[in-house]
Parts: sequence; structure tokens; C-alpha cells
Amino acid sequence: MQPTQQSPPAEADTTVAQSMAQSALRQAAQFKGDGRLDDAEACLLRAAIWMPDNWRTLRTLGHLRFERRHFAAATAPLGAAVALAPDEIEPRRLYANALHMAYRGDEADAQLRELARRHPSDAESVHNLGLYLNRSGRLPDAEACFRRAMRLKPDWPAPHRALGHVFLRAGRPDKASEYLRRAYRMTHGEPPDSAPPILRDATLAEGIEKDGLAVTSVAMPYGGETAQLVRLPRVVVERSSAVPVTPSGRFFSSTLDWRIYPERFDFLWSTATQRAIADKLTRPDDFAYGLVVSGHGNNYGHWLLDALPVLLALKAFPPGEVPALIVDGLPPYRADSLAAFLACHGLPDVPIAATNQPYFSVRDAFVVSDVSRAVQVASIAALRPNVEPRRRLFVGRRDASHRKLVNEDAVFAALEPLGFERADPNRLSFADQISMFAQARVVVGVQGAALANCMFCSPGTPLVIAYPDRVMPYYKDLAIHIPLRMTPVAGTIHDNRPGILPDHCNFTVSPDAVRAAALQALG
Repeated sequence: MQPTQQSPPAEADTTVAQSMAQSALRQAAQFKGDGRLDDAEACLLRAAIWMPDNWRTLRTLGHLRFERRHFAAATAPLGAAVALAPDEIEPRRLYANALHMAYRGDEADAQLRELARRHPSDAESVHNLGLYLNRSGRLPDAEACFRRAMRLKPDWPAPHRALGHVFLRAGRPDKASEYLRRAYRMTHGEPPDSAPPILRDATLAEGIEKDGLAVTSVAMPYGGETAQLVRLPRVVVERSSAVPVTPSGRFFSSTLDWRIYPERFDFLWSTATQRAIADKLTRPDDFAYGLVVSGHGNNYGHWLLDALPVLLALKAFPPGEVPALIVDGLPPYRADSLAAFLACHGLPDVPIAATNQPYFSVRDAFVVSDVSRAVQVASIAALRPNVEPRRRLFVGRRDASHRKLVNEDAVFAALEPLGFERADPNRLSFADQISMFAQARVVVGVQGAALANCMFCSPGTPLVIAYPDRVMPYYKDLAIHIPLRMTPVAGTIHDNRPGILPDHCNFTVSPDAVRAAALQALG
């Protein structure tokens, strides 16, 4: 079935218009069910022409565009739906979300405030306003919204979780623990105020006083900066996140890089986690003395930038007291990069302990925090060899599970005549990746972990980066600190998988736009 292109007569009979619109809506539903989303959108546009004053049709069109991650395009029909039905909750809520995702924050704020004003007893409207206020850093106002949403809907866990995140941002880990734990238990059907938890977030000051932590400032070799070396007398560590928990149940989010994405750590409030840690504490320790290094989910870029630089703190240990490195796995790129980093910075050879246990215990543990981004980048860039930059690299993501460039072959076809070669760092050794990017005169690539290798490029190297939704802060940091001459090229999202973040969506980008940016970079 193909959508037919029709326009209504200038004075279309109302009955005919409604009939044609209903037919188009039925076609749209069928096309959507078949996964033919372009056709579904065309039918919804036709229905909107036949019934321009029907807010439900406009809402449906906007919702489809929102689901397709076409946020800017979704704002027009949703805004029109709101104008036609200002007291309806759903279209205004969708409109505010689309505005936020389209980076029109002030307008999203206005819509959320209007929604809460018109519907002061609707818990979700008040909660959504709180989410925006929290993202904007207006923590007291956000707290007030979440508490109000709790009163309106006492059995709903979302505002409890959100209030926990507010307290986390405000540096109140004790209160954050209370609300995050309560939200988890409400979500999983446990009494929200049942027995005291094993786990709770705490300040380092509390850990020093009650758990015997010791915190030492360590001089970093770049820019006269310092980091913190934290010694914990005994801990149980969750492997994937590298969260160390003391026997008292305290952990210390201020030593971890996780407050930006606190929802990733909801497992800390689960009964299963509490039981696993309690069980570990009854058994002999797995390791006697070690520096816990997070593997960052086996992400190559985060391993380079966030994990390896903590090893600079090894210089603080006297000879004979250097701890083993405890990591959650040792694939070849980690083993090779560890050896290269230690040698480059004159750090001592240390034993490396890799573990695949979900939880492991350390009798005398260390973690390192507060290594600045400037130090991180400089310490990795120090591995760069002195070679002539002459190669033109195109770095794609054909084998990735997300953020694929759907028309990658077409983009490369536009670049190949300019002398670009296709680079696939995943198939190279760590030494070969360093060498390849050190030789780069210009890099064109898809936003992803492989572009972390740009730390091995010469300062001033042009980087043309294609992205689906926004340039992530990680790559902006590289551009600032190496530095790189970065040119962003925005793409169009083509991804209908439910729940996937816009940053992770598959997308297309104009080959002509990428080629033009590459030509400009080449001068």
C-alpha cells in the first residue's frame, strides 16, 4: 500500500474531509506497524491537511517524529497541538520534551512551568518540571517539585529517585542514599522503609573518621596539579563499576566519576548487591594489597583517558611498597597500553591482577580521584612518537553495536578521491594505533571510542567529527587539551530502537557536507 497524494478542495465538505483524514490515519497506523515510518509520516501529514484543527492528529505526528529522534521537526506539530488544546496534558508534555531534546531549554522550561501551573495536582507534570530544574542546576526549586510530586502520588518511585539525584549533586550523599534506596525498594516491591541498608553513600570526611580512610594529595607531572590517593583499610569492590564498599557499608561517590550518570548505579540499592557484599565480608580477602583501576565497561576510550592516568599516582609509593594493579580483565589492548604507559612515565613495573569475579575483596586498597582532564590528556599524548603527519584517515564504526553511520560507505566514497584511507583501529595493535594517528595529517571520523586515538595526533591536527545528536563533552575535551581543530558535522538520526539515547542512535550524514569540511580542513 502506498500513500496517495491528495489536497483538499478549497471548501471541502466537512464529512468528506473527516473521511479522508480517517483513511490517512488508518494507513499511517498500518505503515507504522509494518515499520514503514516514512510512509506513516506522509499519511499523518496528509491527515493534518484534511483536519488542520484536530490536535490529536498533530500530537500523533509530533509523537512519531519524536520516536524517530527527529526532535526539532517534532516541535512544530506538537506546538500547534498545544495551541489548539492548551489544557491537554499529553501534547504539552511531549512538546516540552521535544524542545528540551532540540536544545531549546528556555522554551522547554516555559512549557513545563505552564503545565505545572495548569495542572497543579498532576504529579507527572510537577515531576517533569523538577527534572528540568535539576538539569539546570536549580536544586532547591527541583527539590520542592519532587517533594510536591511525592505528596501527590505517594506510591510513585520516580520523584524519590530524582530527589536522590538532587542530593547527590548537592554533595549530600547521606540524603541521596536514603531516597535512592527508597526508590529502588518501591520499584522492586520491597517496603520503602524496611531494615537499614548495608550500603550508603558518604563523604570522605566521614570515611576518614569512621572507616579509617587516609587521603593523600599526589603531585601530577603536568601543570603543577594534584590528585587524591585514597587508602581504604578493607573493601569489597563491584567489578564493572569499581565501586569500593567498606565493611560499614559506606562508599564514597566523590572518589568516583559516576555522578553524571547516577542511574547506572541503581544496583547499589538492591537486596542482591547487599547480600553479595555481606557474603564477601565473611570470606578471606581475594587480594592483599592493590590499586583498584576501573575498566570503564571495557570501553577503549575511557580506559585510555580515565583509567591509565591514575597510574601516575604510583610515584607516591616508596620502593617496595608499590601495590598491584587490580583490573576487571586484561585484553591485549589493556596489557599493551599499561606496559607503554608505565615505560613512558618511568613508573615501576608492577604486578597486574585481572579478575572476572562480580565482587572481589581487598584487604588494603587504594583508589585515585580528581585527576584533571588536562593531566589525563597530556599523560596519554606523551606516548606520541615524533613522526611526519602525512596520512588522511577516515574512521568509521561499521562493527559497532550503536551509533553506526548508516551511509558510511557513501561518505567514504566522497572522501576517497581526496586521498583518504579507511582506518579500522579495532583490528590494530595498540602500538600500531599510536603510529597511525601520529602520522595523521587530518582525521575524519564518526563519534566513538576509536577517536580517542586522536590523543596521539600532533597538536593542531584537523578533526572532522560526524555525530547524531551532539558532540559529547569527551571529544570537546580532546579538542581543547591536545589541541585539535575540530569541525562538527551534524547528522540525521535513523534509529527506532526503544529506549536508546539520542547520543547512541544510528544516523546518516551528508557525504557532501563531510567532503566540504574535509577540504576546508586540508586547506
